[in-house]
Amino acid sequence: MQDIFISKKRMSNYSNDVEYKENVKFSQFCYPLLHYFEITLRNKINCFYSKKYGTSWLINPPSILMHDPSIISRINEVDKYNTSGNHDDIVANLTLGFWIGLFNPKYLLSTQLHKEQVHSVFGISTKNIHKGYLIKLHNELNTIRSFRNRIFHYEKVFNNPKYLHATKLLEYMLYRMDSKQYLGQTLKHFGINLATPPRL
Repeated sequence: MQDIFISKKRMSNYSNDVEYKENVKFSQFCYPLLHYFEITLRNKINCFYSKKYGTSWLINPPSILMHDPSIISRINEVDKYNTSGNHDDIVANLTLGFWIGLFNPKYLLSTQLHKEQVHSVFGISTKNIHKGYLIKLHNELNTIRSFRNRIFHYEKVFNNPKYLHATKLLEYMLYRMDSKQYLGQTLKHFGINLATPPRL
């Protein structure tokens, strides 16, 4: 009877039914963190680019984005389905992969945006922003993206060594973006205390 609801193939990734339920419970805990992380990240990046290049920077992309052809292709892909021509609609429809792509060290260093952008989004002191830091940051953001995709596709993340520090990374990123402590107050509603996390 269980096969009707959960296939044997899916269950083969778990040691037993209890671990499967623990994975669901863990994913449930992570959802608010992922929700506010993704929305805050894209809004802070959009705010940064809007101030520099105007509020229609996704509709009329500045030449600086041409440094990475994959960024332009992703904008164009979403724009095909954006019949309203509304900038906010494009922001809402672009993937997390697109926003994280804007933190690719090669792109940031070639555009010379690395210090401004990272400081604007995460509040990191510009003196601490260098190539090594950018590589670490980009890897961490991609870990979160992978973690998010697995949860949203109902895959196993609980007891997965690859995501051992994923929740701490999320808390760290949210804390860095939360300059006015708004997110910290909001997450308390979900039983999550966004205390100052250590840098991993």
